[in-house]
Amino acid sequence: MTGELTEMKVTERVEEGTGRIVNPAKLTGKLVLKNISANQAVRLIAGKIQYIDVQAQPIPIKGDRTAPTLSISSSYNASHRLDPGKDVTQTVDADFPTEALERTS
Repeated sequence: MTGELTEMKVTERVEEGTGRIVNPAKLTGKLVLKNISANQAVRLIAGKIQYIDVQAQPIPIKGDRTAPTLSISSSYNASHRLDPGKDVTQTVDADFPTEALERTS
């Protein structure tokens, strides 16, 4: 199984003048999962995004925001099975840790 997250964008809306955060940081993008097995199907259930800093330490989501999880959607009641050589594309829209937007010195 391989995965690639592309078209990533982090947006946060801040009120000009006051610096008040109007909309907290969000990560959006496109996730492509591919079953690279030659003969094994994969059952897709869910996934988790974990943000890490430059020292490979986890960056938690603070406050009342939720830890980002991926729920693999299926269209037209299709199964969550991914056959060998096949791929599935999923949009990502997840809370992003504000601390990760801060500059390091």
